[in-house]
Amino acid sequence: AVLSAHGRCGCLTEAHIGRLFTAAQARGESVRHCTDAWSNAHTALGM
Repeated sequence: AVLSAHGRCGCLTEAHIGRLFTAAQARGESVRHCTDAWSNAHTALGM
């Protein structure tokens, strides 16, 4: 949801991405999951 709202406008900074990854890991997601999800989002958004 965050990526669909903010990904296209380019306002997702490295720091923001870091916070998203940290939050996901706090919920028990792996770094690999985060990386894959980010890669998929980039593809979906055409970035």
